[in-house]
Amino acid sequence: MQDAIRFLDRYRATDPAFADLIEILIGTGIRKGEALTLHWTDVHLPDRVL
Repeated sequence: MQDAIRFLDRYRATDPAFADLIEILIGTGIRKGEALTLHWTDVHLPDRVL
């Protein structure tokens, strides 16, 4: 897990959008293709649900 934290910290400074994508992949376990096809209608921030 420490490697993931270091990775995210590095990319948050240089490429925040990429860091967000990687954090979603790590946090949810979904695959890259699934994450890339998400739409805003799939995201429910108040409920913390994808």
